[in-house]
Amino acid sequence: MKLLIDAGNRRIKWAVLRGTGLGEAAGVLLDRDQPALPDALFAAGEPDAIFVSNVAGPHVAAVLRERLTDSFGIEPRFITATAHAFGVRNAYEQPSQLGADRWAAMIGAFVEHGGPVCVIDAGTAFTIDVVAADGDHLGGLIVPGLALMSGCLRANTGDLAALERATSVTGTPELARTTADAMRAGPRLALAALIESTVGRMQRRLGDDLRVVMTGGDAEDLRGALERPATYNPALVLRGLAEFARGGDA
Repeated sequence: MKLLIDAGNRRIKWAVLRGTGLGEAAGVLLDRDQPALPDALFAAGEPDAIFVSNVAGPHVAAVLRERLTDSFGIEPRFITATAHAFGVRNAYEQPSQLGADRWAAMIGAFVEHGGPVCVIDAGTAFTIDVVAADGDHLGGLIVPGLALMSGCLRANTGDLAALERATSVTGTPELARTTADAMRAGPRLALAALIESTVGRMQRRLGDDLRVVMTGGDAEDLRGALERPATYNPALVLRGLAEFARGGDA
């Protein structure tokens, strides 16, 4: 049994790999300043290997390494992006600078669906990466996610924050009629527009068979704002980690 862990900025998720079958993912909120790992993480059984994608910072990595090693007697393997793995070739000049979660998500999407594929992770940071049919990673984008956009508005405006708290939620998905709705709809539609624009440009370059695969805490909400089909996979990073756990030609 392999234990797979995805430590993000807001949540920690995990699943187990038995043979070739990836189990159902579970997850909880994560406090990066005082990370407390849930008991359920240690209740799945005794793994013979542990694979981790961590973008929550060195403090979380240290806690994970200590707790996992103490509990299972196994040093966890923290994956980092490399020049190539499992058919995907990293576009970064310094491959290790690409986030581990983005790398695992791209591998998971490419192995699962093939290319060309546009991989979107709608988390605290909102990322887009594109992989061509031959496995070439063409590059990506990073912008603030929904929570960061909304938090920026609240932190840097006086009247808007007060009106958001005081206004009831009504309105339509396209144009809001209350301040509360405007502050919710604006970031959502801004990110949806970024997806539509990026995918449209990539389709002109790669062809209409470009698939969109989404993951992350806000992915389902954003998918509803799109005018194009998108596949939702909440465990996409874990799906990529499963490839590392299975081994093979990395």
